[in-house]
Amino acid sequence: MRRALVAAGALLAALVPAGTALADGTAVTPESQYTSPAQSPGIIGGKPATVAAHPYVIVGTREGGPRPQGASCTGSVAAPRKIVIAAHCADAEGKKRFLYGLDNFGDATGGTWLEVVEYKKHPNYTSFQNGWDVAVVTVDRDIPVPAGYRYPRIAGSADTGLVTVGTTTHFAGYGRVALDENYSSELKQADFPIVDPSGCRGFLPSFDERYHLCTGYSDGHDGICQGDSGGGLLVNGVIVGVASFVRTGCNSYGGFGKLAGPMGDWAINEVGQTPTPTCSPVTSGTDVAIPDKGEAVNGELTVSGCAGSATATAKVEVHIVHTWRGDLVIDLLAPDGTAYPLKGSSPGDGAANVDTTYTVNLSAETANGTWRLRIRDVYSFDTGRLDAWTLTP
Repeated sequence: MRRALVAAGALLAALVPAGTALADGTAVTPESQYTSPAQSPGIIGGKPATVAAHPYVIVGTREGGPRPQGASCTGSVAAPRKIVIAAHCADAEGKKRFLYGLDNFGDATGGTWLEVVEYKKHPNYTSFQNGWDVAVVTVDRDIPVPAGYRYPRIAGSADTGLVTVGTTTHFAGYGRVALDENYSSELKQADFPIVDPSGCRGFLPSFDERYHLCTGYSDGHDGICQGDSGGGLLVNGVIVGVASFVRTGCNSYGGFGKLAGPMGDWAINEVGQTPTPTCSPVTSGTDVAIPDKGEAVNGELTVSGCAGSATATAKVEVHIVHTWRGDLVIDLLAPDGTAYPLKGSSPGDGAANVDTTYTVNLSAETANGTWRLRIRDVYSFDTGRLDAWTLTP
C-alpha cells in the first residue's frame, strides 16, 4: 500500500528485473522491482492495518527478493490451506513461501512460515495484460487463522452487481510506501472506488472489462503499489479482485484482476468454496387495498436460500391498480427496515395503474429475510390496490 507519490508515469508491463529502467508510458505489475527517476515524493493515502482486523491477508515472499523477508506479493487466505493471489506473482525468480500473522514482517518472529505445495495459475493466463491474472496456492499445512474465522467468499459470475462503477472497495496489503524503497514491511489499508475503465485504459490499452477492474484516483493518492500484487479487493467482505497492475510510479489508477466473472468461478472451484446461487425472483400476489389519502400499507414477501448480500442491480417489479397513479409514493423496505425510494408522488400524472420494474442497489443488504413494499396515497379522490409484486434480489 503506497503512501508516497512520485512523478514517473508508465503503462503496466510484465515483471521487470531489478535495475531495469522503464520508459514513461509503460505499465508494471505491483510486484515488479524496477528503477525509474523519482521526483518529489510526497506522503499520501493509506493507514496502518492489523492482521487481527484482516485475518485473510498473508505475505508472499520469494528467495532473493530485495525487500524484508523477500516479500514480493500479498495474498488472501480463502480456505485452511488455500491462498488466492495473482498469477504473475508466480513468474518472478526465486523459491516462493508465505508468511502469516504479522502486522509488520520486518522481523519474522511470531509469524508462521508456510511452504508452497502447488502454485496453480489460471490455465488461460499468459500475462496480466491479457487478463486471467489469478492463481490459487496450496500450502503444506493449515494457515493459523483465528478460531472460528469465516473465510471471505470469492466473487464469481453471480456477483457482477458488486463491481459497478462508483462502488467503494477496501484493500489491505504489504506493498511499498514510496517508489523504489525496499524497507517497508507494514500492513496498510485504504478504501477507494471502482472507476470507469478509461482511467486504466490510458496506460493499459489491452484493458478488458471481462477480466480487469480499474480503481482508485487519477493522482493515485490512495491505491496499490509494488508488493500489493495479488492482494484481495473487497466489497462487503467479498473478494472481487486481485491486485494486478499499476502505472509506473504508482501515481495513478490501480488495476485488478476481476473475480466477479469467469476468473472467480475458476478460483471458487480450485479453493473448494460453494458458488453463490443466483437468487430466484420471489413474487407476492396478495392483494392489498390502498386507501384514499390514508396510512401507508405494506405488501410482504420473504426471500430465502440466497447466500450473502443482495445485488447492486436488484429488480422490483410492481403492479398496482389505481385510478390516478400520481397520488402514490412507493418504497421498498429491507429486512432491517432501511427504506429504498422507488416512486415519488406526481399530482399531474393522472394515468391509471403502475406497471413498472425498478432497479435498486441493495448490495448493502442481506438478501434473505422479509421485504416490504410500502405504498401510500398522498392525495384525495382516488383509491386502488396492490395487485402483485416481484423482488429479484
